[in-house]
Amino acid sequence: MIKTETETKNILNFLLETEKLKKIKRAVWAGSGIKNPETVAEHSFRMSIMSWVLAREAKEGLNFRKIIKISLAHDLPWVFVKKKSGKKLAEDKKAFRQSLRLLPPHLRKDIYESYLEYENSDSKEGKFVKQVDKIETFLQTLEYLGAKPNVAVEVLKKDVRGSISSPHLLNFFSEIEKRFFENEKKTGDLDFFLEIGKLKKRIRESWTAKNIKIESAVADDSFMLAMATWVFAPKRLNLEEMFKIGLIYEICEAYIGEKSFLEKVFPGLFSKGDKEKLFKKDWRKKEAHVKKICRNCSPSFTNKIVDLWGKCKGRKTAEGNFINQLYWAMTMLELLERWKNDKKIFLRSWAKQMTYYIDNAIVLGFLNAMYEKYLNGKKQIF
Repeated sequence: MIKTETETKNILNFLLETEKLKKIKRAVWAGSGIKNPETVAEHSFRMSIMSWVLAREAKEGLNFRKIIKISLAHDLPWVFVKKKSGKKLAEDKKAFRQSLRLLPPHLRKDIYESYLEYENSDSKEGKFVKQVDKIETFLQTLEYLGAKPNVAVEVLKKDVRGSISSPHLLNFFSEIEKRFFENEKKTGDLDFFLEIGKLKKRIRESWTAKNIKIESAVADDSFMLAMATWVFAPKRLNLEEMFKIGLIYEICEAYIGEKSFLEKVFPGLFSKGDKEKLFKKDWRKKEAHVKKICRNCSPSFTNKIVDLWGKCKGRKTAEGNFINQLYWAMTMLELLERWKNDKKIFLRSWAKQMTYYIDNAIVLGFLNAMYEKYLNGKKQIF
């Protein structure tokens, strides 16, 4: 169903609030001495992928769509409250509910209930995600500090192991221990998670030929694409598949930056034929990197990830086409946010590209809401 103009504007404002998670550092690293630790958005990105991937082999009758929703929603209150703890849980809930008030009722209910499933652990999906949350934090700790003797790491290891009840997650946790503490390597999911962890610090170097610098990492933006998918997804499409596509679409950036491709596409206006040639060349290059990231995974899993990525890159399915268009719209939103403080940014070529990439009515409405908010509807700037 096409969103009304008012609904779209309200969803845009919600996404702008959620964008703050790209700058909020996780409180768990406060006072740790770690330089430039991960953001809440970066953590939620990898945790969402880990929850989905680990759930597929757990054989615990889990709903994958719920798993991803709970993972995306579990830390959203950090946007709206200064401190989140068990003692202030009621305050957290109130602040979070206030933030959702402008969303359409079905979205408000869906996002809030997903958050509560994590907080209350009152569903098998909520319990599973809460365990993955602890495991992802432990994995990130080892990536920061290594497996050298450390009291804090030992205490955390004991705490995390004691909190895990899922047999599959216990096995996976043991795999982490063996990899880091016993130097015993077993290929599979852990390799994949370590590879996508690189996206937490993969900064995009350039947006246009004007060399616009940005701060958010690929992991930040992938989290935001998944959130935009949630709030804009047409009911007729498969939301679970769109979540997966949105989360993995940019994993190839773990090995290549975005700069080279953007410099080819955005300095000037290209013909449709030229763009097609550039995309085919870019496709082959990035698909090879997707396969490289999955090189230690099973063939079936690798094929699934490559297939999901290709659906979006080539717009092969309705779901892939929608996420591809939403990806470009979110790129425009990022650019407009920076344009507020730097009016030298040349928007014309970007807006022209949007007319080439986007024709879905929902995404076009989203773009129009952006133009109204940032440009007061003055499209003559283009």
